[in-house]
Amino acid sequence: MKFSLVVPVYNSERMVGELTERAVAILKELPGEFEIILVDDESADGSWDVISALTAKHPEVKGIRLGQNMGQQYVTLCGVRHASGEYVITMDDDLQHSPEDIPRLIEAMGEDCDLAFAVFRKYRKGLHRRFGSRVLNTILRKTHGLPRDFTTSSFRMARRSLMLRAAEFHTLYPHINGIALSLKPRVRNVEVEHMPRAHGRSGYSVWRLTKLLIIVIYNSPRYALRVLFLTGLALVAAAVAGLVVVGLAGQSLPLIRYVPPIFAAVGIFLITASLGGRLAFRIIASKTPMPDYTCHVISVAGSPSGSGQG
Repeated sequence: MKFSLVVPVYNSERMVGELTERAVAILKELPGEFEIILVDDESADGSWDVISALTAKHPEVKGIRLGQNMGQQYVTLCGVRHASGEYVITMDDDLQHSPEDIPRLIEAMGEDCDLAFAVFRKYRKGLHRRFGSRVLNTILRKTHGLPRDFTTSSFRMARRSLMLRAAEFHTLYPHINGIALSLKPRVRNVEVEHMPRAHGRSGYSVWRLTKLLIIVIYNSPRYALRVLFLTGLALVAAAVAGLVVVGLAGQSLPLIRYVPPIFAAVGIFLITASLGGRLAFRIIASKTPMPDYTCHVISVAGSPSGSGQG
């Protein structure tokens, strides 16, 4: 059995070294082989120099440098494309995901799970991050019929076959968790600690979180379109009921009589928009080219076949 740890790296010069050393130490204690793939998303600091030094020190570490900043989702899928293990583990580069919790993910996978997410006892993020995470997970749970308390995160472990299927999803704006869950895997949560950020500040602004939510809806529009459709039906039903009330009341409700037509117009608009949206998304999906998650690589460090033996 072989594990591939994929870490998207962006401006993490002061953290990626410690993260990798701790991950190597943990993975060496486990049975089987492993590799660590560090994907540098065109960092502006010395992250690539640190990655190059790590690949020279550890034969099981491989570094990939992108020539264009592509964002965490794209970069992670790039690493998945270069992975060779039967299982892929992904985690952030800011040390808030502890490498020492990797064995907990591996233990949780077993033979009856395809995708395991770390769920944090205490989420050490700002208010907007906590709110955004809650909204995001609510959408994913509703869209994919998951239990009420189920939580996703970027600290996860999956069968490589599942991750490769996610990488083959026809979208220019990928969201790994949403796409993977749409493939109906057997899922599980694993409770771990969420550590304080070691250095710097998170790059996730309110705008980036909003963009991420839009991407999730873009890749899995059924829930949002269903909400529009049901809201439209409710408004039309309210309009019909309102017309009945106005008709029975006669001239005693002069102003209220304008409300039902407004409700009906808005409701019909929402129903039409939801049906048109379904058609539009089908056309977009059929016409969207397959993104190439191996492109924009300008440098590779470390042996592609290097592996560690636990």
